[in-house]
Amino acid sequence: MTIEQLRGHAYALELTSSSSIKSCGLHIRIAVAQDSDWSLYSYRDTGVKLLTTTISEDETKGTFSFGYALPPAGTGSDDEYIGYIQGSRVNSQGWAGISHAGGMPNALLLAAWVDGTRTRVVTSFRYATDYVAPSVYTGNATLTEISHAINATHYDVLYRCQGCWSWTVNGTSGAALPGDTQTIGWAQASKSPAGDVNDVNAPLPFHNNGQGIFGAQRAQARQADYMKWTALAKPENAQIPSTCCTTQPGGLVGGSISGSALPSGVPALAAPANGTGIVSAASPNGISRMPPGVLQTKPSCTKRKQRRGRSSRVERRKAKLEKAVEEEFVW
Repeated sequence: MTIEQLRGHAYALELTSSSSIKSCGLHIRIAVAQDSDWSLYSYRDTGVKLLTTTISEDETKGTFSFGYALPPAGTGSDDEYIGYIQGSRVNSQGWAGISHAGGMPNALLLAAWVDGTRTRVVTSFRYATDYVAPSVYTGNATLTEISHAINATHYDVLYRCQGCWSWTVNGTSGAALPGDTQTIGWAQASKSPAGDVNDVNAPLPFHNNGQGIFGAQRAQARQADYMKWTALAKPENAQIPSTCCTTQPGGLVGGSISGSALPSGVPALAAPANGTGIVSAASPNGISRMPPGVLQTKPSCTKRKQRRGRSSRVERRKAKLEKAVEEEFVW
């Protein structure tokens, strides 16, 4: 068994122990977010307006936000969008990302994290055929950064994503072209990628800081000025999976939020007076744990007892596999 296979098994076990084996407080997001959970947000100093939603502190430490804008209908540009990801930095660590099709397997994934110098947001396309550690995606997709900001507790990145609603891996194609309702998945980890965080190919640790899915009405994301905003995405900032390995910075560390108000619960990344690039983010507010229409389920206490024993076995096996990975043991 190779190191890569070991990492995949350990990842799958961590997914099982973190997502399925819980106390009676387990909740499963099985419905899309309602329209009220989304609002328009104008990204600082750009005029770019994005339909944005925020996952609250109750579901992911530090919160997580995603926003996007789509081209006007009839432009023939349905396979692209302008996106916004804001992730949290738990103890100065972490990565955040989205699935372009809602679920993790067989979908184009996008992850983002802060590099080692804390001056750049690294972005990386990934792909997984199952609930295992995703591999680097090498298909036809291009991400071009427009801007980013980093502070002590959060980071964000504004980008143009071309060829991102469809994908091809080993001759197998998939797509999630915008329909009436767009379904998007999210995930967040409290640990940064393993190894060199400056490397776009760095292995991603399990998303232990939450995951779920949400949906939005496509019509609300379409923006008349979309094509004008694409000019902000400079070619020198483009990341093409098959030819490029890093994304160049397209904005300044820090920076201020301007334009329309942030959606409720979104921490603003404001420029500090001392010029250090480190500020505190605003506390989340007004976001309920479960938005309207999302079902909360609890396992029976009998199942809980069964899962306790299963959880300990899974944890022991996972620890053994992780130890083997650390020692680079191959069998």
